Amino acid sequence: MEIGETLKKARMAKGYTYQEIEEATKIRSRYLEAMEEENFNLLPGRVYVLAFLRNYAKYLGLDDEELVSQYKVQYGEKEVIKELPGSKNVEKEVNGKPRYKNYLLALLVVGIMIAVFAVFNGKFNGKGDIGRPDSVQEPGVVENIKDNQQKPPAGHNNENGISSPVPGEVENNNVELVLNIVDDKCWMKVDVDGKTKFTGVAKAGESKKFVGQESVYVKLGNAGVVEVLYNGKNMGTLAGRGEVAEKVFTKQS
Repeated sequence: MEIGETLKKARMAKGYTYQEIEEATKIRSRYLEAMEEENFNLLPGRVYVLAFLRNYAKYLGLDDEELVSQYKVQYGEKEVIKELPGSKNVEKEVNGKPRYKNYLLALLVVGIMIAVFAVFNGKFNGKGDIGRPDSVQEPGVVENIKDNQQKPPAGHNNENGISSPVPGEVENNNVELVLNIVDDKCWMKVDVDGKTKFTGVAKAGESKKFVGQESVYVKLGNAGVVEVLYNGKNMGTLAGRGEVAEKVFTKQS
């Protein structure tokens, strides 16, 4: 049985509407319908497909791992990496046929990761500076505080009359993620609702806050030095020092 047919039959058997499932899982109705129609290209990306598919399957009482595995087999030919970047399993075959280009691209990913770690260890000029800015920040970053300086007290009205957000406070049922660099420095990439909002290196003492309506995806090059706060809850670190980690935070993570 196809993925979409399995989801649709389970939903109809339980008598659920898209609106009821959206309210319970925080996955938009249009994405639920797209999964049932197997229009996965309408979702923000593969990472979101896997996360939404797991949550939807669990809510319907289905085997989420079986559906995710079926998705990877059925649609894996369009992807280079079978699992998320940094995972141990690199796809060696798609539909029983070797894909040599996949090996080359996988090696390229590993090379980029090694180069990033070389920057962290200061192998270029002793300071890790290779002549480019530490970070590229785009609109959508709620806070970018260096060394925790010039930050008004929570709830304080600044000179423009705008009230500063209280740490950990989530407005309008959004997804809030705060990244505190407690030591050393860390390269990171953050996508908010499927769009890249920050890419670069954050240093010890810096704190970055992101708010999304549906999801926040984060990839960390030195996960052991980054404290993660999700909707006000301290999640600790996503991995050890010097390790690469990534995760998608949704309203029901």
